[in-house]
Amino acid sequence: MRALVTGATGFIGSHLVRVLIDRGFDVRVLVRKTSNLRWIEGLPVQRFLGELRDPASLEGIGEGADYVFHLAALLKGHRKEDYIEGNVTATENLLRALSGSGDIRRFVYLSSQAAAGPALHPKRESEEARPVSYYGLAKFLTEEAVRRSGLPYTILRPPVVYGPRDGELLFYFRSLKRGYAFLPGNPEVVRIIYVEDLVEAIVDSALSDTTLGKTYFVAGEENMSAEDLLREIARALGIERPMIIKLPPQIVLPLVAFWSYLQRLFRKASMVNPDKIRELSQPGWNCSTEAAKRDFGFTPRHSLKEGLYKTVMWYLKAGWL
Repeated sequence: MRALVTGATGFIGSHLVRVLIDRGFDVRVLVRKTSNLRWIEGLPVQRFLGELRDPASLEGIGEGADYVFHLAALLKGHRKEDYIEGNVTATENLLRALSGSGDIRRFVYLSSQAAAGPALHPKRESEEARPVSYYGLAKFLTEEAVRRSGLPYTILRPPVVYGPRDGELLFYFRSLKRGYAFLPGNPEVVRIIYVEDLVEAIVDSALSDTTLGKTYFVAGEENMSAEDLLREIARALGIERPMIIKLPPQIVLPLVAFWSYLQRLFRKASMVNPDKIRELSQPGWNCSTEAAKRDFGFTPRHSLKEGLYKTVMWYLKAGWL
């Protein structure tokens, strides 16, 4: 079995590459000239040099591939156009490059719960998608491009992903280690997923005949408020009574907008931006994983406590905490 992976040098993608190798896949990874290869250095993979925003560089990328795992995405931007270009347009370029590859058995697109939008109840895949952020809109529009492509596809919508090598939630781990954390908004229900559980689900969904042409939520079993999640992270760090400082979104948004403006001046992007605050301001981010359990046996192997413990241990060993 031969697999092509985009986003292979990132947090989730690098974990996926290792699982694919362990499962006997021959793996090809799309890398840019500027890609940091530290997480896949030394692994038996074929490197394909290209750029999703440069269609000409993608010629021949799908040659010989049985499975395509598309994880590359733009997570941080300043404008709606940034998210569209980095997700929708980039994916359309990839889909066109793959259009002549007749041997592809499955194209797996890693979307996001953000594409479906918030919900207090366990939202199902059949419900209308109502994204509230530019990122969520871009992921939903990318889903639609995949559905129109004519390729045999499966789409997964995970919530926030955590685990070793994650640099986005690291901010909260570092803050809580000092005994406090700021919380803009406080969703009543959130779910997250440990990275190892997610990448196993990605591969399992690709190998299942039942998942062809379908979309699935995949998430950890526990759901709780955002505040309780921060307290669980603190507990994993050995902090029993952290100070959780709740900030009303209407106060945070102007400050974050100014910060985002400064970031744009210096041609940088941060996860601390108005788009992310719009997501955190929602009352809940819940979803149902019943379809994934039924169709391809999705079962998270890590409880939240176990996943957080392994994450903290890795951060400490890596010197990130």
